[in-house]
Amino acid sequence: MSFLSIATPFVELGIPVFPLTPKTKIPLSGFHFLEEATIDPAKVASWNDENPDYNVALLANGEFCFLEFDVAKGMSAAAAEMEHEIPLTRTQVSGKGFGHYIFRHTERSRALGNRSVNLPDGGEWFSFRADNKYLVGAGSLHPNGNYYQNARDIEPIPMPGWLCDFVEKHSTPANPKECDNAVEVSEDFDFDDMMDFYGIGIVGEKDDVWQVVEECPGVGYRHSGSTLTAFYWDGRSLGWSCFAQECPLHGKSIGQVIAFLNAQKGEPYKGVIWEKRDDELLDSKWDIESLDDDEPHAVAPEDAVRGIGEGREVDQCNGNRRRVRKPRGTPPCGCGPEIRKQSRLFDTKESKQNGPVRSLPN
Repeated sequence: MSFLSIATPFVELGIPVFPLTPKTKIPLSGFHFLEEATIDPAKVASWNDENPDYNVALLANGEFCFLEFDVAKGMSAAAAEMEHEIPLTRTQVSGKGFGHYIFRHTERSRALGNRSVNLPDGGEWFSFRADNKYLVGAGSLHPNGNYYQNARDIEPIPMPGWLCDFVEKHSTPANPKECDNAVEVSEDFDFDDMMDFYGIGIVGEKDDVWQVVEECPGVGYRHSGSTLTAFYWDGRSLGWSCFAQECPLHGKSIGQVIAFLNAQKGEPYKGVIWEKRDDELLDSKWDIESLDDDEPHAVAPEDAVRGIGEGREVDQCNGNRRRVRKPRGTPPCGCGPEIRKQSRLFDTKESKQNGPVRSLPN
């Protein structure tokens, strides 16, 4: 199947689409999908001409929303708990065999906003994508080699009120943290391109604005006691937080972090970051507040998920993965002379086509 053939049914339903890198869930580098997602057939055809192997992403907007379970029999358990039948709406099966449900928004579902809930053991239970989040479309190829497939190829229905009750019961509203000392960047700034340049992998997103790094660039590994080392990026302003006190980048401003990364890389980032580059960006007034580490995603209570996925391995993927990037290179470890030099600088202490249609998910 081609990008065009996969995307067309969604476009005909009025669901905005955009391309993903082939065989991944990752948007193209430098691609601004919130601005470029479309239902324009001509634009979709142009992306197909560019690369027919692109995967297809569906954008949740004011008209459509998505409920994605990352456990087996997720919807069955939800329906049983709320004493309702499984909703007959457009349904997909993920590459891992879990149910993805597409609905038309209602006033109630819009009010819920984006929500994500983890299982007690840390794996994701479900994710409700209400606005500016995306879902991989059926026909696309999962990184594990399986295809996303249609289970119910029908019109999406309005999201039932009882299902809104279920989502609300087990989750809390997204509560984006402000980063008061973040610095406004140029309109031409490209966050993904800068991460690629420095070889920094982003493994998840918290509260829609904190881009959690795979490894702290200050030390070249993930802090064991500080799992939310992250860049603040809300589309307009850039900040940084690392509260591991032994880290060279603990308490540093975003300007200081970029200076550190340039020194580590051996050359400065060539892209545009600031409208105006001057020394004031390294001033102490740009200190970034710490990101509280004791506020994870909502976690499902034990009794609420008992029996879910029995006999089936639960997907252990953590949280919402809108932008998952693997680093191109591993930063040097903290024992090298270059890092010690930098530490002194910062005054620190140390199926071939689409395959057969899958059976319906429960």
